[in-house]
Amino acid sequence: MSAFLYTPEREGIRPFVFLHLPKAAGTSIRHGVLNGLPVKRKLTCKGTELWPWDRSFMVLRDPIDRFLSGWGERAASYGLDDLLSLLGNDSIPYNPPYKKWVWNFGSPTDIRHHLLPITHEINIGMVEKVESKGGWVKFTDLDEGIPAVMNWLGLLRPPLRVKRKGIKRRKISSLSKGEHQKIRNFFAEDYKFLGKFKGAYRLGS
Repeated sequence: MSAFLYTPEREGIRPFVFLHLPKAAGTSIRHGVLNGLPVKRKLTCKGTELWPWDRSFMVLRDPIDRFLSGWGERAASYGLDDLLSLLGNDSIPYNPPYKKWVWNFGSPTDIRHHLLPITHEINIGMVEKVESKGGWVKFTDLDEGIPAVMNWLGLLRPPLRVKRKGIKRRKISSLSKGEHQKIRNFFAEDYKFLGKFKGAYRLGS
């Protein structure tokens, strides 16, 4: 997981940190919302080292949608059973052994980093920090949620709409009932966790 830190106070914008859960609107937030702001990117793990900041936010995404996005982008050569087996194998590390933004794209480490559940130990510490220090963004459409984020941050300019191009995306409609159920079972704890949050979005003060 990575953090995008904004620390100077200017234009009425107080310091904040955007925690990027992989495959959950990171491109849209970074380029559509944070574009032009002096933010610093930092690789982080388990969420214990960050928070002197009072305002933090993270985008939460439906677990199956998130999984399918990563499957198409990072693990297209894997069958479903092999991919779920890889994600469940905690003997494989989930971060690179060095803190540089050089990824071995599509490697087991890279796939696990991008697709592990929200409730996995690599992510849940960060998620709980956001719950205590800031807010969530939970929405079904970027056009609905991003203006709420920008208003909360104090950004008055219109957002840019940014989507990655050239990525093969799998669709829920392409899954059999059995495949859909396997994925849902794997992410059962994520669905239980997300069930706590009602409404379109919730952001802190």
